[in-house]
Amino acid sequence: MTEIIKGNMFVIYISSLFASGLTFVFWILASNWTNPESIGTVSVITTFSLILVSISSIEISQGMRRYVSKAAAENKWSQVKEQTASTLIFSIISSTGILLVANNPFLDIFEIIGIDKQYVPIIIMVVFSVGIQQISSSVLVSTLKSKWLFIPTVISYSIRIPLLFIFLMTFEDQTSVAWSYSLSFLIIAI
Repeated sequence: MTEIIKGNMFVIYISSLFASGLTFVFWILASNWTNPESIGTVSVITTFSLILVSISSIEISQGMRRYVSKAAAENKWSQVKEQTASTLIFSIISSTGILLVANNPFLDIFEIIGIDKQYVPIIIMVVFSVGIQQISSSVLVSTLKSKWLFIPTVISYSIRIPLLFIFLMTFEDQTSVAWSYSLSFLIIAI
């Protein structure tokens, strides 16, 4: 069992290392191929999206780990599925609620912060995707199956670079950087 836990931790570490390295390469390329305003815009969009994720998820993916780990250790896979499904449903409902509040026409937080309406679909996608990704990762880690995280992580973070190149040929700088960076969150959630 100790070897399985060590292997689980090693895969999580390597996945995080690859994700960080690929993100660093993405930002170097994006800063060389675009302008500072594009980088700033994407930083605001991403940060605001992650704030909304934190508010909507209330770290439920962390809270479920204890129960999923216990059920997996006891080979109660129906309980693992039940806990995962209920957590996903909660995440989707709470994400929808927080996005409705943020996009409320009477208190349009996007407008108050200065985020253009063209970026709202990106924020919506990131909020739902990151919530699902956090839950999926927590389940894999809790059931000691984190080896399944490595390849999706590398693919989703690697895809940013060709997407950036393709989008730069098609769209303006800010939109290209925003979509190419944000789509990786959707890809890893799938």
